[in-house]
Amino acid sequence: MFFGVESASARLQKEMHKGLKREGVVATIKGLSDLAIASTCSFVIGFPDETSAELSSTIAMGAELKLIGAGMIQFHRLRTWPPAPLSRSRIPARFDVDSLRIEYPFLDVPEADVTAIEADPEFFAGYFAPYTQAGTFAQLANVELFFTQAVAAVPLTMAALGRVMGESLIDSFYTMVARRGAITREEIEADPTSLLPIWRRLRLFLQEWVATHPTLETWHRELVRGVMAYEEQRLMFVNGAVEAEDGLAASGENWAAFLCNVDIAAIFDAMQTGQPLTPALVAESAVVLVRHEMNSYRAYTTDVSHVPDLASHPRLLQAAVN
Repeated sequence: MFFGVESASARLQKEMHKGLKREGVVATIKGLSDLAIASTCSFVIGFPDETSAELSSTIAMGAELKLIGAGMIQFHRLRTWPPAPLSRSRIPARFDVDSLRIEYPFLDVPEADVTAIEADPEFFAGYFAPYTQAGTFAQLANVELFFTQAVAAVPLTMAALGRVMGESLIDSFYTMVARRGAITREEIEADPTSLLPIWRRLRLFLQEWVATHPTLETWHRELVRGVMAYEEQRLMFVNGAVEAEDGLAASGENWAAFLCNVDIAAIFDAMQTGQPLTPALVAESAVVLVRHEMNSYRAYTTDVSHVPDLASHPRLLQAAVN
């Protein structure tokens, strides 16, 4: 099932005739997940009067929807294709070659095509993106690419960042991109076989972003780093990566346990119930990952003192047989 959502002000929401409310979207995604129905949530970003603070909220909401069961989260810049009412409003727009590249199943758009499309804004209006308060054309292209991939690979990390950075999420992202450069489409698409290669390209960016954000408290940084460590172990375990053995406290044929400096189960609960993140969540726990079939797993948490006894746990012995 497909869900289209605007990340716009209340006025623009009304103009687009969506009538969607956050609580209704959350309830619908939870209901679909409970029924094992796959859903895709596609967020439209870059409305003319959208702010970077509003865009920050949109990214955070997308990550949290992923956690409660959405199958895919996508972020797309606004494109005013006729006969949509917004396309007839004559809002200021400019040719956006990054928007054009999305339509191509390969990276190099022929120059002749670029020239022809740029010369005909009337017919190719959808490739002329409107100006927005949320960022420049290049910045919105970076948001679209980076956060679609990041939410797919490490949704809990992105949801935690959304909570601790709040309205500064996007502005601080722009600062990071200006300092160290953006993740490119070539890097992201270099190895599409799993999310692990994408994570490896995102990891250094995220680590520096957390370390240099000017307003995060110490416990914020510790919490996000703990979540990142959990998601890295999860990705390696699910994909059967050799380095998954690194840092493990115990392991068996179809399971692995590692120590984590945050209470992952409590963080998940806080995200799913709308509760705030607190310093108390920075508490050591043991995370147990159990493989059920290829690319399928379940995660459990337990007290660190129980790790030596895991190898004889009945459920883990059964996992080894299966």
